[in-house]
Amino acid sequence: VGLSRGRALLADAESTWRPGGKVRLAVRKRRNARQSGMSKTKTIFLYLLALQLNVAGFLHLLTPDFFVRIVPAGLPDPGWLNVLSGLAEIVLGVFLLEPTTRRYAAWGTIALAIAVYPANVYMWMENIGPGGPGTGDPIVNIVRLPFQFLFIFWAWVYTRDD
Repeated sequence: VGLSRGRALLADAESTWRPGGKVRLAVRKRRNARQSGMSKTKTIFLYLLALQLNVAGFLHLLTPDFFVRIVPAGLPDPGWLNVLSGLAEIVLGVFLLEPTTRRYAAWGTIALAIAVYPANVYMWMENIGPGGPGTGDPIVNIVRLPFQFLFIFWAWVYTRDD
């Protein structure tokens, strides 16, 4: 196995130096990427999901006041819960991009979306906006609730084999 792999690497290296070799190598790489089984559309949505998670995670860390306000009353240490959820979003977003951890990250994303759903309900019930309770847009806050299920489905797509 090791010897044949070495020969393949040598053939790849030689093909890049021959006339037209770089083109053949590029075609081979494209073919290998297609063999991964993920469509272009699914790949684009994967990167969008990862980006969304990372942006949200960094917002939790950079602008914590808003996120701390939407932690339901009665839960311990809202500041710490905010940091944990922000870090979880960042880690999950990065792990979604790695094929070996993608499935676990997708399930983790689903679990996180379920775990923070009470904050979205609390946000709607208390009409929380940027200025705190009573300053939100009730329509925006209620429309946000079903989008969490869409987000869960979006992550679930990546729990499946391609």
